[in-house]
Amino acid sequence: MPEPLVEELNGHSGWVNEMGIVILAASPDEVSCEWEVGEKHHQPYGIVHGGVHCGVIETLASIGAALVAQPRRQRSRCSKSMHMASTSSIVVCC
Repeated sequence: MPEPLVEELNGHSGWVNEMGIVILAASPDEVSCEWEVGEKHHQPYGIVHGGVHCGVIETLASIGAALVAQPRRQRSRCSKSMHMASTSSIVVCC
């Protein structure tokens, strides 16, 4: 059974919901998610847009930072390393 915070995070509309991201766990020690990669995530060449990966990682980092910093304000910084191009898959981030 999902914890209340995970249910709340998955219940919001917006970018996370539109991208099909499902938060699996959220604590100060770990935030994880999964999403099914499909055509809506592709760039014009038919592979997953790198910005999608950055957006997912930034989302997880922001959730984790907020949980660690509560109730202080936080900032997050995102840097990325690209992986091999893909057209579809299920991605799990931890």
